[in-house]
Amino acid sequence: MRCRDDESDMRRRFLQYSIYIYGMPAVLVTITLVTYIVSTDGSDIGYGGAICFLASDIAIALAFGIPVAITIVSNSLFFIITVRSIRNCPKIEKSKQDEQHATVYIKLSTLTGITWTLGFLAIITGNQVLSYLFILINASQGIFLFISFVCNERIKKLISQNGRESGTGTTKTNVNTAVNSVSADMD
Repeated sequence: MRCRDDESDMRRRFLQYSIYIYGMPAVLVTITLVTYIVSTDGSDIGYGGAICFLASDIAIALAFGIPVAITIVSNSLFFIITVRSIRNCPKIEKSKQDEQHATVYIKLSTLTGITWTLGFLAIITGNQVLSYLFILINASQGIFLFISFVCNERIKKLISQNGRESGTGTTKTNVNTAVNSVSADMD
């Protein structure tokens, strides 16, 4: 693999990702709509009759189960491709330790929704422990992302420098610097 810098290659890749991002939900909505129109002869869209508007097993499989499985598999593949690209890119400093690489990979996996694999397994097995674990981990993703991307050594240094300095003008400047650093760190 090579590290891709070419402008036209980046535009082509962006177009491919955009088609995937907007196309997949359109396919899922179409499948769900067609399933309900065919199964109810167009008379019922499922609201008001049950807890979930996906009342039949086939509708649940077509509108939720299969799309979640496809999403998990494709996100896992994208994650693997991204990790391989990062490892093989000559522009990335090779002197970093494996622990730092592992941290980046974990951050990326939270962004790609690897935790949903646990949720899918909880649904398939019907295991309550897995269900509660999935709910806890998935609900805590915002906290994990905050810790992963904001609570790092550079931000800790900026905050400690900010605490040592006094004066209102200096504080305002340092806060802006910290915000810009957080933004730059997440890029």
